[in-house]
Amino acid sequence: MNADADVPSQPSSPVERALVARGWADIDLVERLGPGPSRRAREAVMVADRDRARAWYRPPQREHSAEGEVPPASESNVVRFRRVVGFISPGERIFEVGVGQGVLATLMLRDGEAASYRGIELEQRWVDATRAMLATNGLADRSSVDLGNLYDLTRADVEASGASLVVCCEVVEHVPDPDEAVRTLARALPEGTDLLFSVPLVGRLEGVWGHTQAFGAARLHRLLGQAGLVAHHVEVLHDTWAFVLASTSTDPSPRAARILEAESGPDPQRFLEPSFTAMDNVPVTELERREPHWVKRVEDLAVEPCLREAHRPEGPVDGLRVTGRSGYVFKGPGRGWSSYAGLAFAVPSGVQGARLQLDVPDLDAADEVRVEWRRDGERCGLWVWKPREDRPATRYPTFLIAPDRQGAILRRTPGSRVVGADEVEVVVRAHEDAPIDFAVRRWAWVS
Repeated sequence: MNADADVPSQPSSPVERALVARGWADIDLVERLGPGPSRRAREAVMVADRDRARAWYRPPQREHSAEGEVPPASESNVVRFRRVVGFISPGERIFEVGVGQGVLATLMLRDGEAASYRGIELEQRWVDATRAMLATNGLADRSSVDLGNLYDLTRADVEASGASLVVCCEVVEHVPDPDEAVRTLARALPEGTDLLFSVPLVGRLEGVWGHTQAFGAARLHRLLGQAGLVAHHVEVLHDTWAFVLASTSTDPSPRAARILEAESGPDPQRFLEPSFTAMDNVPVTELERREPHWVKRVEDLAVEPCLREAHRPEGPVDGLRVTGRSGYVFKGPGRGWSSYAGLAFAVPSGVQGARLQLDVPDLDAADEVRVEWRRDGERCGLWVWKPREDRPATRYPTFLIAPDRQGAILRRTPGSRVVGADEVEVVVRAHEDAPIDFAVRRWAWVS
């Protein structure tokens, strides 16, 4: 065991070590993201795994099923079954802790072509169900299933079976002392025997009442260290489980190498296709100006090129600054109405959005910044930023208006569209009697 009991020993192979480290980081990432964002981010991988599993899966027969066949397994379980079987080489001997209904046992023998199978299970009903399923599928002569407690498992038990792989999937989250459970599994491994086990990811299966433990990446990593196990392969499976292949040896794992060689990535046709492909920079002073719609209660309005900044080594910013004195209404029917000023441009055909860099020197002086898109004089899209509430991290914030982007500070309003717009206007509404002062420093058309 490693001197630091909380840190597992590392594989001796630098490549295997790097892949395992990446696997831990992947588990941590998807757990932090949560199931919704994680599934969207991993869609291509999940669809590829699902399609391969569906094509591979052939349900085993079950004696007491009315149709003689196991009811359809869930998408995630079919992916899990295929993945476990993928770790098996033909002719291997398998020892499983926690047999469930016997579906996985049947698949490991039938499709994994294991030479023999030994399983233990805490409840007699599952022992009986697994024995019946193995017999129905003609596999009784290569298998044995008995009552047994994980905590009583010994090295002699595994050695007697001749197993080269111990499988313990979807068990550790059910037991009262997972630390001792994993230590027991580690002590029971004969030299040269691997352990394959899985637990649910954080945020995935906590609603299952049989689960009494939750495992984040940190806890799972610590369990291996305390048990003296070396992780040779670590992965997120179908955004539901953390899968770990481990042993007591730091030598490179042929099994881990085989599983990596056997797996192909997702079909490139499923890779993300961007909704826009180009952001064409245009000097603001070269944009075709249009008469602004939003110029109200402003005196001495001026639109001038931005001043050059000597401290910027890449050269001057070719932008436009809008200034004006407030015509704020202090009394009468329009009391409380503040000033508006806008800078409008023609929109070329085929544009899907814009990238713009703004300068609002005094954020407290502006109640609202709007980017309004119009078609034939009618508004078709509106993005809004409230500078007094949302403070950007930089002096000159850059905003992207593009398909599928909602915006974090400059936010898209519901129903807004850009495609088909023929003009766009950047508008600032002053706070009370504050003056108008803003600049459009940089611009690019998104297409």
